[in-house]
Amino acid sequence: MKFIAKPLVLACILAGGLTACQENKPMGRSVTNTAISQQTTTEAPADSKEAKADNSEKSTCSTPPMAVTSSTYEYQLPPDIAKQCQKNNNCPEIDVSFIHTGQAWIDNTINFGKPDITHKAGIARLKEHLDTGVEEYRTADGTSDYGYDERSEYHSCYKHLEQFVQHGYVYAGGAHGVYGDTYFIFDMKDKKRITLNEVADLAALTPLAKAAYDDYNRTQDLYEARQGTDIELSEVRPFYFAPDGLVLVFNPYELGTYAEGIIELKIPYEKLSGVVDKKYLP
Repeated sequence: MKFIAKPLVLACILAGGLTACQENKPMGRSVTNTAISQQTTTEAPADSKEAKADNSEKSTCSTPPMAVTSSTYEYQLPPDIAKQCQKNNNCPEIDVSFIHTGQAWIDNTINFGKPDITHKAGIARLKEHLDTGVEEYRTADGTSDYGYDERSEYHSCYKHLEQFVQHGYVYAGGAHGVYGDTYFIFDMKDKKRITLNEVADLAALTPLAKAAYDDYNRTQDLYEARQGTDIELSEVRPFYFAPDGLVLVFNPYELGTYAEGIIELKIPYEKLSGVVDKKYLP
């Protein structure tokens, strides 16, 4: 049995925009479910223009503290849509934050999807993407049903890794939008973003993930109904390192219903010897 997900366009979106007249608004997302133990994310205290984040769980870190700030991008709607939606008081909500660490390769990877892209080129690609979304979902009254929210923030550090999370939400009409989290794990020694297949043997990790999913379903009284559900792991699977285990992240519809929210499966480090590269184990 597999849950069929709606196309999750968040993974390929570069970064977002913020109209000049809008304030940041919290995304309507359900609570994250964790199979073994609930994780907490260190969130930056924020105001309307800038946010700062501190290193959390310093005892697991071997990197210097990283000062992180964020800022908003002011996206301008196409003039005809802006004129009509301002008249009708129903402008599309497009909210995005950029992250700033003082290291361009990290910032560009998170904000624009490429470590070596220029800021100008990244902004141009971003605006083109948002314009396309707004135009594609233009409504009969001359406005647009499109909504977009993307926020990146510092998550934590682990050993020589710095970890960030990007929350994304897209609305394109209907009862609700689609949301999901993307994680960016940076190896500060090798100066690159690492993916799950570089960290672990995916074939050996898959049965451990399935066992963690079975444990999660038992806590939800869903084990009997979901015994045949497949777990699929690939290099694009979101993950992060917690102090006590590797956490695999599954966005809505991948392993559960929309109402269940984001499901996190934690595999304790004591089970990962020979599965995860030893340089990433405690």
